[in-house]
Amino acid sequence: MRPQQPVENPWAPPVTRTLEAPIEGGVWREGSEVVMLRRAELPKRCVHCNAAVDGRIGKRRIYWHHLGWYALLLLNIVLYALVAIFVRQTAVIQPGLCTQHRRRRIAVLLGGTLALAGLLGLTFVRLTHSGLGLLGGVGASVVVIALTAWQSRTVRPSLIDHQQIRLNGAGPAFLDSLPSSGP
Repeated sequence: MRPQQPVENPWAPPVTRTLEAPIEGGVWREGSEVVMLRRAELPKRCVHCNAAVDGRIGKRRIYWHHLGWYALLLLNIVLYALVAIFVRQTAVIQPGLCTQHRRRRIAVLLGGTLALAGLLGLTFVRLTHSGLGLLGGVGASVVVIALTAWQSRTVRPSLIDHQQIRLNGAGPAFLDSLPSSGP
């Protein structure tokens, strides 16, 4: 004889369910994402290579908002900026970096700073009479600054809500060290 399934009462009041971590500690992986409860802390290992972290782990404030808000860029960049400030979700995390990845990040940030200085210098000095050198220098500096900003990020949020934080960009070794929530 098969056990009977409980009958759901359609007139019962709604039940609020809170998110509980499927793993002790509140940090786990789902596919290529690191998922953590807001009160949890990341393991004290490098988020790229899973090596031991030597030194201080700095706190980082991260922001996220739904991708649909980017549609406001089609209307006005100032409107988008104002709305993004009000609708964004904020969280503070402490991603660890080993010595090698910390040095790489500092080198990338230094390159971006030099590119920005070059961009400012190009706006004050005219290199050629035609302005082609100025345009090329400005374009190259903008590309370097954009690449620097992209490469200097450790992990980036894919979702922040009131209960959890989802992060992309962690290395495979770090992800493999985390427990999986699913099969």
